[in-house]
Amino acid sequence: MTAVAVGASIFAESIDWKSDMRDRKPTTSVLHVGNTVRFKYDSRTSEPEARLVFKTAERNVYSAEVRSTDTGWTSGTIPLKDDQTQVMLPLSLKGINKFNVLFLDDSGGSSKLGEHVIKIPMNLHVVLTKAWRKDIITIYQC
Repeated sequence: MTAVAVGASIFAESIDWKSDMRDRKPTTSVLHVGNTVRFKYDSRTSEPEARLVFKTAERNVYSAEVRSTDTGWTSGTIPLKDDQTQVMLPLSLKGINKFNVLFLDDSGGSSKLGEHVIKIPMNLHVVLTKAWRKDIITIYQC
């Protein structure tokens, strides 16, 4: 029964209840930075990590650094030398996790592409509690 309740809550969270058509919320977001770089990331997830993928038309021109504004975690410098470069972001907060994505030029300084903020909510939090000799599942949604 617990698995059914968890599955139902994940489904319910994925629906945009404010829209007339009750469409599904997007699971990924894409941000275009200048004409040469774009990045795609998980815009919502129930997993402890989110995927961030950089795509570039110009290799070895830019690098990126991702920093968590909440925990101080940093990816270090990520050279964008392939068509596609992926990094996994740790989602350590229950709720919205914020990251700064900073683009650097080939000399390591701030590039004209600048800095961008992304927010990734960890959507499902399950807390099991014992009450009155029954297992009760409480679902918290962000």
